[in-house]
Amino acid sequence: MHLSQLFIILGWSIYHYFTNGRTESALIIPILSAIAFILLTKTDSKFLKHIDHLKALIDCNKQELDYLNGDLTELDKGEIFANPAHPYSNDLDIFGDESLFQIINRTVTPNGASRMAEMLLNPCLEKSEIENRQNATGELISKVNWYQNFMVSGKTAALHQPIS
Repeated sequence: MHLSQLFIILGWSIYHYFTNGRTESALIIPILSAIAFILLTKTDSKFLKHIDHLKALIDCNKQELDYLNGDLTELDKGEIFANPAHPYSNDLDIFGDESLFQIINRTVTPNGASRMAEMLLNPCLEKSEIENRQNATGELISKVNWYQNFMVSGKTAALHQPIS
């Protein structure tokens, strides 16, 4: 049964209750219809979120396949972070077409992209911190499903945020 059909039954049963006598037996159908409507609405919402998650996962994997085939058009170039006064960012193609940023950036939030740009413009020089980052990256390589779901969660969270 579809939500729209259940909503019509709910409306009809409430109308019937108020127009044909307010008996206890006539109240059962509106109550059951209301409960079923609420439960189906919650279930429908869960399915819609799951569908959004799967669509985002497909998009994520398509983007990675495009990248592997040499198509970087869907990847952020980081041009907003370009700084002509920076000592090496222009010479080393840190930002722009086929830049280091575009190749390695897989952030999903503006704050994440900003943090990535900051790390590229001001690299860490401490050996222990560099090793920690390498170890963290190595650990993520073996957790592809976790990584993909983490990325997708970030992308779909924006879909379910209230509009302000």
